[in-house]
Amino acid sequence: MNHFSIKLLTIVFSLLYHSESISDTIAKTLQDSSLKSVENRDIKLVSVPVSGKVNIKNPRYLYIQAGLHGNETATSSFVEWLIRKTKKGKSLLNQLPPNTTIDFVPKASPDTWNKSRYNSNQINLNRNFAVFFGISTEPTGSAPFSEPETKAIKKLFEKRNYISAVDIHGYVNWIVTPSKPTGQHMSDKRQIRQYHRWKKQIASLTKTHLPHYSLQEALALGDGGAFEDWAFWERKSLAFCMEMDSKERLKPLSKNKSIDTWKEYEVYLFKVFSSALSISEEEQNQLAEI
Repeated sequence: MNHFSIKLLTIVFSLLYHSESISDTIAKTLQDSSLKSVENRDIKLVSVPVSGKVNIKNPRYLYIQAGLHGNETATSSFVEWLIRKTKKGKSLLNQLPPNTTIDFVPKASPDTWNKSRYNSNQINLNRNFAVFFGISTEPTGSAPFSEPETKAIKKLFEKRNYISAVDIHGYVNWIVTPSKPTGQHMSDKRQIRQYHRWKKQIASLTKTHLPHYSLQEALALGDGGAFEDWAFWERKSLAFCMEMDSKERLKPLSKNKSIDTWKEYEVYLFKVFSSALSISEEEQNQLAEI
C-alpha cells in the first residue's frame, strides 16, 4: 500500500468516526436505553476529540451543555456552531491539549426545545440537581434527579471524569460560579481551597474577556438545585454557568459596526477550559509528590 492510499484510509476513518459521533446519544454512549427524555426522546451527545483522535492512554474530558431550558434556543444554536467548528478543526477549542475530548449536549431538554423553560413534567431542570435542592420558588421536582433528563446527565458524569463543565443559558450578562460551601461541604478543606481558586480564576478571565459581565452565585440568586453547584461540589468538576446576554449573535457597536458575540464566547470558553486543565494538571502533580 502506497503513501497516498494510507493517507486516504486515514481520512476516511476520521470522517467515519466523526460521522458516528454526530448521531450519538447519552443512552447509546452509556448503553442504557432508559436514559431518554420524559417523552422518550434521545438526548444528543456529540463527543469531539480536539486533535481529531482519541488518546485512550490519558483521556481528559470537558463538558459543554445547552438547552436545559428549552426556550433558550440561542444557547443550542451556539453550541451546535461550536460543534461544527471543532469537528472541522477550526475552533480555538482545537488548540486545547491533544488528549482532550469535549462532550457536547446541545439540547438537554429535547421535548420542550423551542417551547418551554420547563421539561414535559413542568419541572425546571436547572433546579433538579442534588446540591441545595428544594429552595427555589420554581418547580423543582419531587426529589433530586427525579427527571429523566437530569438523571441522564448524572449518569454521564458518573461515567466520565469531567475536568471542567459549563452549562449555557440566556439571556443576561452573568457568569454564575459555584455557590459558597455550606454544611457538609465545609469539611472538605481541599475542595474549599479549590473553590476559592476557581472563583478567583473565573473572575479574572471574565474581567479580561467579558468585561461587561458580572459574577453571580446560584444560591445567592435563590436557585438551589443548579447544575454548576452539583457538578462542582458532588462531581469535583470545575463547573460554571455562562449566560448569553442576547438571543442575537451580532451586537451593534455603532451604525456600521457590530461584534460577533459567539466568537467572544468561544474565546472565553477556550481560556476558562485552558485554565481548568492547568489547575487539574497541577493538582495531579501535587498528589503524585505526596
